[in-house]
Amino acid sequence: MLITPDPAAPEGKAIIDLAATMDALQGRTGEWPGADTVDILGDWLSRFTFATSTVLPRQVTGRAWVLRRWDRHSDEVTLWSDEASALAELAEHVRSSWDNVAGTDGVPHRPPVDDQRAVDLYYGPKEHRGDEDYVLFVEDIARYAHTPRSLSLADDTACAQANSAAVFHPMTGPDDEGLPCIELAGILVFVYLDPHLGAVRVSVHLDTDAQQLVRPDHTVPLQVEVENATVFNTLGARPAPARVPRWKVRLRRLADRTARHDARGRRQGGLTSHLLTLVCSLGGVRMAPTVTHVSGTVTGDVEVRFTDSGVAVCRFRLTQTPTQWDATAQQWRDGTPIRYVCTAWRHLARHATESLTDGVNILVTGRITEIRDNAVYLSVDDLGISLRQRIAYTETSLPSPAAAAPISPTASVASVAAPAAAQPAGAGPGSRSAGQTGGPPAWWEQRRTVGWHHPAARTPADAVSPNVGP
Repeated sequence: MLITPDPAAPEGKAIIDLAATMDALQGRTGEWPGADTVDILGDWLSRFTFATSTVLPRQVTGRAWVLRRWDRHSDEVTLWSDEASALAELAEHVRSSWDNVAGTDGVPHRPPVDDQRAVDLYYGPKEHRGDEDYVLFVEDIARYAHTPRSLSLADDTACAQANSAAVFHPMTGPDDEGLPCIELAGILVFVYLDPHLGAVRVSVHLDTDAQQLVRPDHTVPLQVEVENATVFNTLGARPAPARVPRWKVRLRRLADRTARHDARGRRQGGLTSHLLTLVCSLGGVRMAPTVTHVSGTVTGDVEVRFTDSGVAVCRFRLTQTPTQWDATAQQWRDGTPIRYVCTAWRHLARHATESLTDGVNILVTGRITEIRDNAVYLSVDDLGISLRQRIAYTETSLPSPAAAAPISPTASVASVAAPAAAQPAGAGPGSRSAGQTGGPPAWWEQRRTVGWHHPAARTPADAVSPNVGP
C-alpha cells in the first residue's frame, strides 16, 4: 500500500521536499550522483531528531504517613496508611513510658484516653522537648513506569504493559474534594459510595483516554460487567456461544426448578436458614443443595477412609449415560456421559464399601455439593442396587449358595431341579427350606428357568403363599 505524505505535518512536508530535490537532481544530471545524494540526505536528515527521551513519567500510586520517633537510645521510622493509625502507634508508645512524665508540669498521673491529647501532654511544647521528639507527615508514593509506545487492544504485550502501569488515586481524607479513581491508559474510573443515590456508583470518563484506543467512529470499545452479567457493551454483535453440553443444560433446568421451589417455600415461610445457596461453576448458576436422584454405573473401586473419631467415609465414581430419541433414525441414542463423584458417611459408607464393585448399576439419592472439573459431586443420603440388569439378594432373602448364583435363561429345568428336590420331606411348593432363613419358595427356581408367565398361569400352591410371585 502506497503512503501519501501529509504536507500539513512536518514529517510529510520533509518527505515531499526530499522527493522534489531528488527529482530536480535527476533532471539536471540524468542520475543520482553519489556525492550530491550524500549532501542532500545529510541536510535533509538534519531536520529530524532521533534522540529518545529518558524522562519517565512519574505516577503517584497513593500516599503514606511517615512516623519518625527518636530519643537518646533509638531512632525509628515507620509507614502507615492513615494518620489515625500512625497516631495510635505513637500514643501506645507514650502510654508505655508515661511514668517518665507523670506528675510533672501539670501532667496527670494517668494518660488520657484521647491519642492526640496523650501525645501532646507527653512531649510538651516543641521548644522544650529536648532529646526526645517525633515528626508525622504525609508523603506521596510514586513510581516511574514505562508506558507502551504503541498501544493496541489486539496486542497482548501492549495491553499487559498498560495494565501494569495503572494508577490508583485515593482520597487523602474525609475533607478531600476528590474521589477514589483508577487511571488506565488515560481512562478514569471512579468507584465510590453515593449517599444521594444510596448506592455504589461507578463512573467512567473517556475524555483523556489514549488516542490509540479510539475507533474510526470516535468511540472507545467498552464493556461493563457486574458479577457475570454484561450491563453495558459497545462491541457490537457478540460471537455465537459455543454449544452447551446436554448435562449442563439438565443441571441448569434443575437449578431453575430449585430456584422456583425455594421462592415458593420463602413465600410459604417453609425454608430454613441452613439451606445455604452455593454458586456452581456453570456460568454463575445459583443452585441450592436439595435432594436429587441419579442412576448410573459404578466406575472403579470404592475408596474408604476413617476419620480420627472412627467415622467411615467412602467415595466412589458414578457414570450416567443419558439417552435421547433420534427421530430420524427412529431409535434411542446415548448422550454425553455425566460423571459423578459420590461421598457417603458412617453406616452407609461401610455398607457401600462391602456391596459396590466396578460395573454395578445403582440408584443414588443425594445432594449436589459442587460441580468442578466436568464432574458433579454428590453427598449421598441413600443408595440401592438397580434391578434392571441383575438380581440382588438381601440378608433376609439370601438362599443357599447354589441357588444364589445367576442362572442363564438357556439353562434346563433339570439343572436346577436337584437343589429343589433336596428339601426335607413334607415341604410344600410354597414353603421355605429348613435352616434357610429367608430362603425363596420352591416355585422360585422353576420360574427362574422357564421364564415368567401371566399370573393366571400360577398353580394353586402359588396362590396360597402370601406376597410371592411377580
